[in-house]
Amino acid sequence: MPNQNTVEYYRTREANERAVAARAGNFMVAQLHLELAEQYSKVASGEETVPSLLSCREPEFIIPRDGRLSPS
Repeated sequence: MPNQNTVEYYRTREANERAVAARAGNFMVAQLHLELAEQYSKVASGEETVPSLLSCREPEFIIPRDGRLSPS
């Protein structure tokens, strides 16, 4: 289980994503924000970890550790 500060951080992120989804004028945008909220909830509860969620991503959508994006 993550420590309390980490749990609070991810719960805050979850709430923010749900608020953005509620304000979204586009269904697809709202769905993306709700998906993020669910992922934050899973991390906060210890059900998932950030690395495990990132490992499911397509490689071209992952930002490298050095933060540099290669030109398209």
